[in-house]
Amino acid sequence: AGHQAILDGGGALENAFALGAQGVTLDGFEIRNYTGDGVTSAQEVQSLDASLQNLFIHDTRRGIARVEGVVEHSRISQTAKAGVEDSAHLDLTRVEIVQNIGAGVNLVNGTFTNCTIADNAVGLEQSSGTVTNSIIWKNAGGDFELLKGLTISFSIFDLLDHGDPGLVIDAGHNTNDGVK
Repeated sequence: AGHQAILDGGGALENAFALGAQGVTLDGFEIRNYTGDGVTSAQEVQSLDASLQNLFIHDTRRGIARVEGVVEHSRISQTAKAGVEDSAHLDLTRVEIVQNIGAGVNLVNGTFTNCTIADNAVGLEQSSGTVTNSIIWKNAGGDFELLKGLTISFSIFDLLDHGDPGLVIDAGHNTNDGVK
């Protein structure tokens, strides 16, 4: 909605953005049809302090990979692998991560506020951090996998459908030391 530019890889170009500097801001792009990633790091090390806002990333290998920073008001869908992957830390606010063939999110640590993670192969995979006011729902392989230290507050998730063991909810708050 209201994207400033459409970047279309035509199914032939690898990555839409390969960040090679610290503190990069991307705002208002639709990124589609790339054989690689929508947004990634140009180096072996992760790009730090990126600010990714108002992005619609779809039909790529991964949506966001090897980037650290903030993602806000964005949608990542229909990726061939994970929506968000191989990032050590991201803070996501009002981000929809839906209908990805791989995991919705696979990262070491992150915060998720007012996010939707749904209809992916797995919701959160190998993740720790905080989930607040978010919906994690109807992910085919389960909503949570290989978690350590995840705190869930005031969120909706599909525990009954997928039988994720070890999650104990206490007044809308959960702290995990390991699941699955």
